[in-house]
Amino acid sequence: MADTFEERHNEAYAADAVVASDTTIAAAKVGAGSETEVVKEVAAEFEAVAPTGGWPAWSEKRHQLGQQSQHEYEGSRQTQKNAVGHLVIEIACGPSRDWKGDAYAHRIDVPKSRHAQMPAVVVTFGGTTSTETAKKALSAFLDRMAAAVGWLVTQVKKRPTDFPASELGVEAVLKLIDDNGGFSEIAKLQRIALKEIAVGGRRPAKIKLDPAAQKKSHVDRALDLLVKHAPSPGATMKLGFVYDDGASRSVGAVIEPNDDVIERALLDLKVVDPLVDQLGELLQAGEMVAEESSTALVNPLDDPEDPEEGYRKAFRHFVFEDDKPVVIAPILVSSSVIVRAAPIEPMFGRPLGKPCHFRTRERRIMETNIAEPARRGAFSAYVEDAGDTLGVFRIVVTTEVAAEKTDNGRNVGVLVEPLRSAQDNLPLAIDLDRFNVQIEGNVSHDLWKRRHKDYVAKSHKEDDTKTVQKHSFTTTEWTIRSAKKNDRCDFQGSGAATDVEVFPADFKRVSEVITSLPVIGEITVKAARHIGLVIAFSTEHFAYEVYIPARTTAGDRTAALLLPYSV
Repeated sequence: MADTFEERHNEAYAADAVVASDTTIAAAKVGAGSETEVVKEVAAEFEAVAPTGGWPAWSEKRHQLGQQSQHEYEGSRQTQKNAVGHLVIEIACGPSRDWKGDAYAHRIDVPKSRHAQMPAVVVTFGGTTSTETAKKALSAFLDRMAAAVGWLVTQVKKRPTDFPASELGVEAVLKLIDDNGGFSEIAKLQRIALKEIAVGGRRPAKIKLDPAAQKKSHVDRALDLLVKHAPSPGATMKLGFVYDDGASRSVGAVIEPNDDVIERALLDLKVVDPLVDQLGELLQAGEMVAEESSTALVNPLDDPEDPEEGYRKAFRHFVFEDDKPVVIAPILVSSSVIVRAAPIEPMFGRPLGKPCHFRTRERRIMETNIAEPARRGAFSAYVEDAGDTLGVFRIVVTTEVAAEKTDNGRNVGVLVEPLRSAQDNLPLAIDLDRFNVQIEGNVSHDLWKRRHKDYVAKSHKEDDTKTVQKHSFTTTEWTIRSAKKNDRCDFQGSGAATDVEVFPADFKRVSEVITSLPVIGEITVKAARHIGLVIAFSTEHFAYEVYIPARTTAGDRTAALLLPYSV
């Protein structure tokens, strides 16, 4: 049995050398009847030609360069690229090889990775360290290199004649690395390519609706609703003008209906499945909670200082408990806008028994389909058992008016499952009992909408988390002060004059959603210096409390009332 690295490689390549030699002879006999055949002949001959000195010597040099790049400081980057150049050509052009077996024989750990070239990279650069911290750093480096090598191998295989098994070929690989921005950028290209392959066969999350079918469905539903509420079987339907003085209603005038008039009236009638309307509004309200980047790595093996795959998003979660408001809050951050939504009527018709939430990926699909009010009438929903899952139950949401017939009946609902996280990444919870109100007052929804359109929507950029927005309250006025200009409105308040500073992007996002919701009655605003704002209002389906955290002197959001959810 071979003992030395070179002897082992000589054995590994011995059998393949015979095959390569036979292939070379066969390639030389290929006819050159066309330009395509000439290219095929050159490519086939190139793939079979071994480097001067043979593949074992090439492999030994690749290994030496890889090890050298890990031990020297000056010039290590160039040595590293040389090692990769040799490795890429060896994988793309050399005989097949059991890289995993090689790593095992050298007692080298191969980190878990989705990149096929990880074992080859480990064999080249090594994979054993003495400390846990160093192990994580090395794993991140190896994962990045495995992604980059995967992309480079693909490019070499596309144009084999440009990358011969020689120093010229290595220089061509090095130029390819430099031209594409280095290993980090190339690793990103490979990850994008893998992602495109993974999602290529999926149907779009948002179902495209058929406008004509949607219109007919709406009219049919509206007619069914009117028939259902008819006072007697023989009653005929009329259109009229109704007086409403707040205390009673009376018919002022009746008009003779025709098909066009009736259809227009029916299309104005709200006919939405109650559960779809509840869910859709809740998802719409959830947009007040931003899904920002966190400090958690997408790839745990990445370099925390310069992650190639970036940071995880702080996705919002919808947390449900029996007889308690729904809490909409993100994970992976210490503070955020938080929404509490107390249902006016029970949502699911069955108890939960424990804190639960929507499964995130399915929630996002449901959100893109029914968060927009105009789409809700096209969908129906019901609750069913969770089946062979760890969920409590499943909400089924479907449509029969899809543009693509295969999307009719497709479930875009969500699994309601117990709230848990193996990594303790639980959403934030808020204790509003500790919000010591210094002043509170009311404004109308109409005033809110005008202020948003004329001032709030224009005063700051969408993602402004650097500047300060100061809200100043007295018992008669509410003034918003920003860098460009101030805006004052009437405020029916009680308490002590108070100033609260918040992030403009937080208030703008909340204001925009409140503007679009069907608010009933007035909006209550509560303020506490250094703590934030609480905005309370109601719709047909929920009573909302929206907490906007104050901006601290350090330039971040206060977390005074917030802690991760406890289960």
